[in-house]
Amino acid sequence: MSSEKNKALVLETERLILRPFRSDDLDLIQRLYCDDQILKFTPFDALSKSEAENHLLNIIHDWGQPPRFNHEMAVLLKGTENRIGRAH
Repeated sequence: MSSEKNKALVLETERLILRPFRSDDLDLIQRLYCDDQILKFTPFDALSKSEAENHLLNIIHDWGQPPRFNHEMAVLLKGTENRIGRAH
């Protein structure tokens, strides 16, 4: 997907930026999906590091495929590079 198309998909609030995941977001995916405590009240089991990497690759792939059915986005604090979560 071109960077121009990705710019159109970025959502901003007063304090947050929501954008499509990128390949450099692996650390965020691993923090979110490899930690049993974070996933404690979800229907998901923790992923291994390689499973988390595959999940990120699938998210990135899905954003480029019509019709788009996976709208998972990285959440960042505005004005920083702090990746704090995800939105779906």
